[in-house]
Amino acid sequence: MVRMLAALMLVVGLQAAAPAGTVVRGRVTLEGERPRERALKIAPKPGCEAIPLPKTREDVVVDVAGGLRWAVVRVTRGLGGKRFEVPKEAGRLEVKGHRFEPRVLGVRVGQELCFVNMDEHPYQVHGLPFKNREFSVSLPKRGMEASHRMEHEEIFKIQDS
Repeated sequence: MVRMLAALMLVVGLQAAAPAGTVVRGRVTLEGERPRERALKIAPKPGCEAIPLPKTREDVVVDVAGGLRWAVVRVTRGLGGKRFEVPKEAGRLEVKGHRFEPRVLGVRVGQELCFVNMDEHPYQVHGLPFKNREFSVSLPKRGMEASHRMEHEEIFKIQDS
């Protein structure tokens, strides 16, 4: 059985959309020793041998300048108790090549989260939250989509089961 690397979901309640004209930029860097690449030991499921399998884990991905890929920065103070509308656009998580893309995704409580199969073989996306209901959605073929909404703020993993 292929077990896909898990994607990390961040579901927040008060994260603000930036007002028109506001730009927020930054870079998250690693200080200290870069983690070693670790081999990913997975075997193809029957019928999906043609899809290239990932060779290494992507728990921490660091570029040559020390920048971390897939970092999320969350504003926890300084919003003055303001509430903001939930985005109408769904957060989109694609499943392709036995990986989730993007590897980290932030959505708001109540925002639609859309899973899309980009491959020719089936995936079963399994959410492992602690505060929200656990969920599993079936994506049997390329182009299939399924949606889910979270009711509580939390960080959790998603995997192929």
